[in-house]
Amino acid sequence: GAFDAVLMDLQMPVLDGLEATRRLRADPALAGLPIIAMTAHALGQEQHRCREAGMDAYLAKPIDPERLYTTLEAHLARRAAPPEAPGPARSGGSGLDAREGLLFVGGKPERYGTVLGRFLELRAGVDRELREALDAGDGEAARRTAHSMIAVAGTIGARRLAELARALERALTEGPDEARALAEFEAELARVVREAKDYLSG
Repeated sequence: GAFDAVLMDLQMPVLDGLEATRRLRADPALAGLPIIAMTAHALGQEQHRCREAGMDAYLAKPIDPERLYTTLEAHLARRAAPPEAPGPARSGGSGLDAREGLLFVGGKPERYGTVLGRFLELRAGVDRELREALDAGDGEAARRTAHSMIAVAGTIGARRLAELARALERALTEGPDEARALAEFEAELARVVREAKDYLSG
């Protein structure tokens, strides 16, 4: 049969998750199949190996249910989204695109409002979390936080914020432009937070 997504355990016997992913990616028919890594080792080096093998996301054990649901929702919605959805659209690729966000919730404005509310509740201050982690010298925590924002931002329709989160994760992993990447992420986050509040109040 056909599968909507794969939750890939990395530490499988005989054929590990990395090699299994490479074999799946070698099949053109499975090019768009979301593959989400699941492992007990939350190391930056392992995350890099997962991306190189062709995985779309990474979840560390013990699994956080909310992050699991958010990650699945984001990747499944990209495959099954209807061609049109109600709601205003933006141009320019930055800020909040409500139409794109609605695609991730099946075109349901009430659900989108709930998702935006949760974003403001849990993620509006993520820039402070990043700076606190960096000030404490915990680069791994900062990388995990930046990585988590890729799916979160994509789910609400903040594509530019997702791109900057990915760039920030890369900078925190490889350097050397950490300060610039963080500043760009913070500026876009402030814009998205402002537009999310405007959307909910309007």
